[in-house]
Amino acid sequence: MENAVKLLYQSVYLDIEGMALPSLDELNTAIHISLHDFNEKRMAGRKMSRKDMFLQGEKDFLRSQSRGDTRPLRHPLHLRVEEGTQPAGTLRPV
Repeated sequence: MENAVKLLYQSVYLDIEGMALPSLDELNTAIHISLHDFNEKRMAGRKMSRKDMFLQGEKDFLRSQSRGDTRPLRHPLHLRVEEGTQPAGTLRPV
């Protein structure tokens, strides 16, 4: 994850650095355009772009919004811990 942030900083931030963007909408638009270009560019040492890699690896796991399925994705809950506080302010299991 840290490498992804570094790559974005080097690409997206440097694209918009020095631009005069008087509104938040214009800033968001500039970031969106730069991010789109970043994701469409072929990755160094790879034969595909970040977007293509994502679609190839994740497409089957995404729900099609065109089918009208807008239910939230459910993830299994593996561990649930409830805690409360004692009068002294320390934690206690519930």
